[in-house]
Amino acid sequence: MRPFLRQALLGVAMLALPGVTTACSAQTARATQAPAPSAVPAALQATWASFRTAALAGDTQAMARMTRFPLELAGELDDTPLRRTGADGFPAMIRRVLDADSGLGMRETLTNRELVRRNPTLVPDQRNPIVAGDEAVLGPFVFRRNSNGWKLSRVYIGED
Repeated sequence: MRPFLRQALLGVAMLALPGVTTACSAQTARATQAPAPSAVPAALQATWASFRTAALAGDTQAMARMTRFPLELAGELDDTPLRRTGADGFPAMIRRVLDADSGLGMRETLTNRELVRRNPTLVPDQRNPIVAGDEAVLGPFVFRRNSNGWKLSRVYIGED
């Protein structure tokens, strides 16, 4: 399995996909150091609901308002240098990520858009916490919390 998928699956498992378990070295280590969450923070649930609505509607402007720029773009391999994109490159990039295969479909291609559609709320998972401190991993999306709330701050995306 590609390393970025192992890392992204940590968040996907919490998206209530039955039978999905993951092992991710860096994020698992961070998650096990932090106390296991008993619930997903309400502010993160609200951010996810807004992001999900915008993603399913194809509203890249609304998604951009929930994003911290420059947005980090992580590659498929752990040693791939981070890239960054600004608001100008965001619409094409986010459409590409949503259309990409999540790698989770056993019998069918399961796009990231379909993962978003199938998960209207975030469900905590004690085995694979999605929230570790001020960071939450949701499929290929990483949200970070600061004084302005939860914002999309990193996306896992394959190379061009």
